[in-house]
Amino acid sequence: MSEYTRNNLSLAATGRVLTEEDKKKISNARKGIKLSDETRAKISATTIALIGVAVTVKNLDTDQESEYVSLTEAAKAIGVSRTAVKKALYYGKPVKNFFIVATKIKRVLHYLLNG
Repeated sequence: MSEYTRNNLSLAATGRVLTEEDKKKISNARKGIKLSDETRAKISATTIALIGVAVTVKNLDTDQESEYVSLTEAAKAIGVSRTAVKKALYYGKPVKNFFIVATKIKRVLHYLLNG
């Protein structure tokens, strides 16, 4: 399918409101469709890139800094809940007294302001 055709179909569907009956028909038609692991990974990566908050985590003991694409990935890596990482980011306090969490934007601003 050409890009031109895709754009036309997208424009035609924009603003369309589906009835509950239409939604059920679409849902029933898609039941049983299995996505490959590769496709699921692509969808996941795209979603994270769109809505994820990229963060850096610095270990205060080793001075090692790691980057993660989302709060969830950072939380898994350091063994805490996503909420703990989010609160540490919001309040600027270390997680487990070992890890400093910062968004990439904050790190860049800090670097620009402090050299």
